[in-house]
Amino acid sequence: MVKAELAAAVAAVTAMLPLIESQILDYTPERAIALLAHGAAVQKSYRQILLHLHQHRPAQAGDDQHILLVAKNLEQTADMAVEIMKICHFIHFGTKYEKAKEAQG
Repeated sequence: MVKAELAAAVAAVTAMLPLIESQILDYTPERAIALLAHGAAVQKSYRQILLHLHQHRPAQAGDDQHILLVAKNLEQTADMAVEIMKICHFIHFGTKYEKAKEAQG
């Protein structure tokens, strides 16, 4: 379960990187929504890993801390990608990013 969630988080972060590059060059609301969806997927995986590690302790002491660090760093990477998207929104439009307005188009 943990490996599957880590793989899902890595896949979501990987999908975010080209979207961020595109947002820097040419911001679109559709990419912003896609970035937020990938970021939410990473957060979901992180929460699932936390719950699993809390309920089931790995056989070797210390393994859970290393897994948690990897998961937390992936979650922080996704957060930073979302922050970059918000900065790109400001650069392109001169206004603060607002999720509700973006979803409306």
